[in-house]
Amino acid sequence: MTLATAPGDEFLTAAQVAEITGLSLGTLANYRCGFRPGGPEYIKVSPGRGGAVLYRRSTVLAWLETRKVPA
Repeated sequence: MTLATAPGDEFLTAAQVAEITGLSLGTLANYRCGFRPGGPEYIKVSPGRGGAVLYRRSTVLAWLETRKVPA
């Protein structure tokens, strides 16, 4: 399996997503575990608990757009 990205759509670590979104690493983990439904899609690149997780930049930005609240 090859994980390719379009130019400018790189993979981000959970720490990078936390910085972009302002969410804590724990909140992102809760989204991934299903404790909080509706988090951004992610890719699990290594098996098991504590395995590496990546997010596509475009997916994170699209997820943020869905979180907008009208003024």
